[in-house]
Amino acid sequence: MKSLGLAILFMFAATASFARPATCRSWQGMEVPYLGDITLETVGGATQTPSGRSLIVINPERLMTFPPLARDFFLAHECGHTALIPEYNTEAEANCFAMRRLRKKLVRTPAEMQQLQDDLRALPANAWPDHAPDADSIDALANCADE
Repeated sequence: MKSLGLAILFMFAATASFARPATCRSWQGMEVPYLGDITLETVGGATQTPSGRSLIVINPERLMTFPPLARDFFLAHECGHTALIPEYNTEAEANCFAMRRLRKKLVRTPAEMQQLQDDLRALPANAWPDHAPDADSIDALANCADE
């Protein structure tokens, strides 16, 4: 029991160690919570509760190994999976959703775009399992529309 308590305490401490992500809303308009879980074997991703509520589960320890722009892109990309209506919920659309978010504050110049692309290319192959952007997807980020 003591080890379970320590694990829960550590989980909350680790969750607090990364900056609070931007607010995310589902395509139905509901706020999507971010949940830290250091027991995840991956960096995490968008999912749904059994009742159908969207949430984003993150392993903050793994996320903190990402360069800052790649970290922001991951969070915005996963938000995109909940914000996009199901017919448009593809990897390419989630990538462009993330780019529209990042262009508002973090990726405004060609140099910042190049840094993001370089950071995503530098992630280890297993850093973001299942749907990390491939080389073509990373190159296509520069072509995402601003609106």
